[in-house]
Formats: sequence, C-alpha cells, structure tokens
Amino acid sequence: MKKIILSGIILLLAMLTSCADRSFQGDGPDTPDIEILDEPVPVLLAIGDPSYTVLSRGNGAFNPLPGMHADTLLRDKSTFHIYAFSSDDNVDFSGKYADNKEVPDNCLVDGTHLGDNNMKGGMPAVFNRDDYAYLLWQNDTEINYNTTHQSRPYTFYAFYVDDLFTNNIITDKDISRTSDQISFPVQIDGRQDLMSSVATLSETQLGIINGMSVNERNNMLNYHFSAYTAHRGVHPYFQFKHHMARLKFQIYAGDSIKAGKVVLDTISVKANTIGKFVVVSKNTDEIGLSDWTNMKSLYLTESDGSDLRQDFYKAIWQEGDKSKDVYDRKATDIGSDLLLPPDDSYDLLVRFKQTEDNGIVRYFTTPQNIKNNGGFKPGYTYNVRIAVYGDIEIQISIEIEQWKDGGNTDVDPDNEFEF
Repeated sequence: MKKIILSGIILLLAMLTSCADRSFQGDGPDTPDIEILDEPVPVLLAIGDPSYTVLSRGNGAFNPLPGMHADTLLRDKSTFHIYAFSSDDNVDFSGKYADNKEVPDNCLVDGTHLGDNNMKGGMPAVFNRDDYAYLLWQNDTEINYNTTHQSRPYTFYAFYVDDLFTNNIITDKDISRTSDQISFPVQIDGRQDLMSSVATLSETQLGIINGMSVNERNNMLNYHFSAYTAHRGVHPYFQFKHHMARLKFQIYAGDSIKAGKVVLDTISVKANTIGKFVVVSKNTDEIGLSDWTNMKSLYLTESDGSDLRQDFYKAIWQEGDKSKDVYDRKATDIGSDLLLPPDDSYDLLVRFKQTEDNGIVRYFTTPQNIKNNGGFKPGYTYNVRIAVYGDIEIQISIEIEQWKDGGNTDVDPDNEFEF
C-alpha cells in the first residue's frame, strides 16, 4: 500500500473566513502568478477527527487514528464517498465526471471514475493503512486535478453511512442528483453512523498561506482546492460531523435488597427511522438529515446486533454503597448504544424481569418520556442512567459526554414511577 505524505496538515479545524471570489478566473500565460505545470497533479485527501469517533454497524465505536488492533480492523472496513465540483456559482451537480473527462470543469470527482458512466454515487475512498490520517481512492484509482485549467478551484464533499451499499440500505438508483443538490433516502435501525463533511483548510495550512507574499496568498485563498494549490502542498481536509445523537445505557443499584433480584430484559426507544440525507448542496446549511418520518421502537442490542443477553444485566450492590449517592455506585454498562435522529425528547421503554422467592417470574414494563435541556443534539453522547429499586421504582437521569464536550444534566430526577 503506498503511503501519502501531505505537507502542512495537522488534525485541527479552522473555518476559512475570507470573502475572496473563488470562481474560476482563468489561467494561462496572460494570467499573473499562475505557473502552468506539464505533469498531472494527483488529488490527495486528508481526514482529521481527534475528538470524534466513527461508529461501525454492529461493532461499536472506534477511533479514526491509529490505536488498538480491533480499532484498526474496524477502520479498514470503512468506506467514505467523495464528490468534488467546481466552486463556481453556476455549478451543476447533476453533471458527472464522465460527461467531460478531458476538461472536468464542472465535476472533478464522483463514482464514474470507476468506469460506470451512469453511476450517481460518490467516489469511494478508504483509510490509508500506512497512515490513518489520510484517505486513498478505492482500488488505488488515480485521480488528477484539471490540467487544462489548473487554477480552477473545486469544493470537496464527503459522506459516510455505515454499511451504505453492502447491506442494501440504498442502491445507486436511489441517489438524486439535481443541479442544486445531491441526496438520497436513509432508513435507520439505531445502529448506523451517518457523517458528512465539506473540505476546508486546516489551521496549519492557513498559517503557511498567511506567510506567503500578498499575491501568492490571494491566489491560494482564491484557488483552493486546485492543481495550483495541490502543487504547493495544500490539499482538501475533511473534518467529519456526526448527524446522529448517541444514547448509551447503564443501570445502578438503588438499594441492596431489591436491585439484585431485578434483571434487565429489553430497552427500546421510539424514534423516526426514515429520512433524507443531503450530502451536496449549493447551500451548505442544507447538508445533513431532514424530513424524518416513520416513528417506531428501536431496540438496544449487543455490539454484534443480536438481542441483549438474557439473565445477565443487573445492578450491582457493593459494600459501602449505602453511604454513596446512587450514581456514584458501580455502573453496569448495557449492550452497545443507539444512534438516533436528533429530537427534543424520546419515549423510553424499559422491561425488567424479577424472580420471586417462590420461583415465580414477573415482567415489568416501565415507559418514560426522557428529555434533556436543549434536546438531544447530533454529535453528542447521552448516557442514560437507570437506578433500579426492584418492584418499587426505577429512576432515570441523563449524563452528557463526548463525542462533543458537554455538561451534565438530570432528566426528571424526581419523577419516580412504579412498575
């Protein structure tokens, strides 16, 4: 596997605030400060996400940077889908690379690089196994910038949907490409991670550019990303945004007598399951998930997608717990997690099993609407903590943790309810 080294890129995100006109101004012998190159300039991609994780269907979370062996195996299965179009205002997203391969002034990158001129999807890219901060084109495909118009800038778009094509979540014919937008329908079951990104300049790249001469600096800001900027070591940099809220679940012992006899059976959350994923748009604020419908119950599973283990998850009471606050006691982590469309609140249903001293088994189903101050936002993890008091009551609270930084908040901590 070939290794790609990109100069001037680190894992930091900086938003470009320049108001420069990035439409194509033309290049050639009469254009000042534009050096015309004879050799093709390859399109190289960098990916950075130090504070996020990528979730892989049925396998839990893994870091996109080098780490544990299991994480490496999960990263190696991940596929990203890339589009690149002219930064001109009159760009047409329905146009394909295959429409004009020799002078790709409209579309530089899409799935037609693989040879199917009717393909509407993006060009697949995978992690570079030699350096997981970078991506490689699938099948080691070589993609070059526009050599006729070397200062033509392109905007790069990327998206990730876990198991997008392999499990028939969508097919290529489901993708809609209009002049203004590219989108497709998605149907989730609580286990898909959905992310997208529009390439930007890293903080280090901006620092290097700001150290250039005035003319060169203006050119770099006007013409990124193009053969001109790539020749100077400035390449598209993706910082992915999660579009789902992530719910994890834990149980705690509320008392020493009852809690040990209560075993978790199932956990489900009602959420919308069918939506629209916009991955390319002239209005970048529209990129993301919308138009959610089809509310249904989604069940928490094990990391491999199987049902929760039976007669396994129960609250643990330890010596000294009586003097502790309930959520300072030992937690039992339950299953994997649920990835849900953001919402103001969710209807949670917890089902427990309790075996009496006489051997009789009883099931208790406990519904509650869980809320969080500000709602459940994309890119945040919400730890749903369940305190078990046997057949008397359970209590629910919510704790926020990374993906993104957040504070802690309780959700109806005094709202007790009975089996």
